[in-house]
Amino acid sequence: MNMELEPVQKPEFYPFIESIPNVIECNCVTGNYSMLMKVAFPSTIELDGFIGQLQHFGKTQTQIVFSTPVAGFYLVSFLIDQADITVLQCSMPAAGEA
Repeated sequence: MNMELEPVQKPEFYPFIESIPNVIECNCVTGNYSMLMKVAFPSTIELDGFIGQLQHFGKTQTQIVFSTPVAGFYLVSFLIDQADITVLQCSMPAAGEA
C-alpha cells in the first residue's frame, strides 16, 4: 500500500499508524509516494475501512498480493552472509509468508 504524506503530517501520522495492529511494516520512501506499507486484514471490508482512515492523511494506492512466487528473506540474514560471518541460527520465512 502506498500513500502520499506531507512532512507536516508526520507527527500526527506516525502515532496513528503505530497504533494499528494490522500494519506489518511502514516505510518512508522516495518516488511518487512517500510511504510504503505492508498490511494484513482478514477481509476487504476491514481493509476498506482502514483505507478510509488513511485518506484523512493523503492519497493512497493499494495492491493486493495474490501469490508469492519468490519468498523474501530477512535483510539481517543477507548482510551476515555477505560479511562471511558464522551464524548459529538464521531464520527465513516459509514460502507464502513474505
